[in-house]
Amino acid sequence: HDVTRSFYVISWAAAWVDDKTPRLYSDAVTGYEAKRRKDKRCLQGLWDLIDQADYIVGHNVKAFDHKKIETRFLLNNMGRPSDSTAVDTLTLAKKYFKPESQALDYWQTLFGGQNKDHMVREDWEEVNKGNQKIINKMHKYNRGDVQAGINLLHTFVDYIESNGGKKVFK
Repeated sequence: HDVTRSFYVISWAAAWVDDKTPRLYSDAVTGYEAKRRKDKRCLQGLWDLIDQADYIVGHNVKAFDHKKIETRFLLNNMGRPSDSTAVDTLTLAKKYFKPESQALDYWQTLFGGQNKDHMVREDWEEVNKGNQKIINKMHKYNRGDVQAGINLLHTFVDYIESNGGKKVFK
């Protein structure tokens, strides 16, 4: 095995979306925590949100985010949050549409949004050194991803459910 150490969560962002205006939540490790690869404190707020949620929604949430997060909850001895139903906008995109790319960033540009500031290899290296400026950049990136995901979800749901289509949320 070439893996020398386990991944950890640098930052996360999520939104509570109900009948009201979405409320954005997020957290990030501190530079001190990043140098030590300690994410338990940062993850507690996410655990609390997931534990209360009926649905977990994201782009590629089933194959990537959910499994990565569950792994960190396990490794941090946090216990498992309550079950929820995953709604994956990537799954919806692949089922109903065929653009040139299924990436969230690409979908965002199709609807007139801006491209994100991408993270590069040097950013990851700087995070592991505890560079707070780069941790903040990643945190902002995550928050932007969530906003783009909310917009995409609403667009997909409106389209799929129009004219008596199948309900996305049962």
